[in-house]
Amino acid sequence: MDAPSIADVPEHALVELVFSNPLFEQLAVPPQTRGPISHRLRVTPKQLDLSPNAFGDVDALVLTANDPSSARASEYKRVKVTTKTFTTGKPNKLQELRRAAEQANELAEAGFSRVWIQVIVVTDAREVTRGQFQLVPRVLEIRDLVRANIPFGELHPSVGVHVMHLAQPVDRPVTDAGQFGGDVMRTVQPQTQPETLTRAIAKLFADAGRLTSD
Repeated sequence: MDAPSIADVPEHALVELVFSNPLFEQLAVPPQTRGPISHRLRVTPKQLDLSPNAFGDVDALVLTANDPSSARASEYKRVKVTTKTFTTGKPNKLQELRRAAEQANELAEAGFSRVWIQVIVVTDAREVTRGQFQLVPRVLEIRDLVRANIPFGELHPSVGVHVMHLAQPVDRPVTDAGQFGGDVMRTVQPQTQPETLTRAIAKLFADAGRLTSD
């Protein structure tokens, strides 16, 4: 195999990839989010004038129509499907979904208007498809397995869950010949964002030159 495997891309680099490539907007932008959007990645509590212990970081903070009062805070988790997975039926990183729920709860408690868990199932299916561009097998089965490992009962009531797949069926970069899609497993429940947090978010985006003037 000559092309880099999508399964080898680290989680933070995967998030950067989907936000940098217009083809993958469905994977980057949370559901129920209309454009135009602006975003910041790996936002820390300190950048928002919050306690350092409020949460680890926001993997992706997204604004729609430059509105900081309805900020979308996403916790991304990568689940890996390799050639071995098609035999064992056990993707890697499933155990981290519980931690994703804990991190999303922290973001909800911090007061963000909309909080999402965004799970991206990355699949290197090149050996399974034998170089033929075809639908990757077992996508729905693996999706259901991911869903079964998300502790919905432990989630903050406001948190939404979006499970997606990004598959590499042939020996080409996934940005050239990838297959992708997604399903909303639980819709987000908007909550009223504290004014102090809204002001801090507005300042963060303004300082980055991402908010347009009226």
